[in-house]
Amino acid sequence: MTDIQRHQINSLIANGVGYKAIAARLGLSANTVKSYIKRNSKQDDSKCLNCSSLLSHLPHKKHKKFCSDACRYSWWNRTRSEI
Repeated sequence: MTDIQRHQINSLIANGVGYKAIAARLGLSANTVKSYIKRNSKQDDSKCLNCSSLLSHLPHKKHKKFCSDACRYSWWNRTRSEI
């Protein structure tokens, strides 16, 4: 993947274009586009699935989905019937 393609992917994602559409426009695989975006996206603005508070992530660690065990338990009990 060239630097020009990387720049185009970033600008298309910012405009709300999907993975498959970007892949078709640039002649790349959809999985290539998806993995590039996942590896290079900013993860700093993720929020707790239960209370929507901002989460901080440690580098090279699995990203958090909840801010605390209490939020995780609360979310699980609330959505248990949906799963």
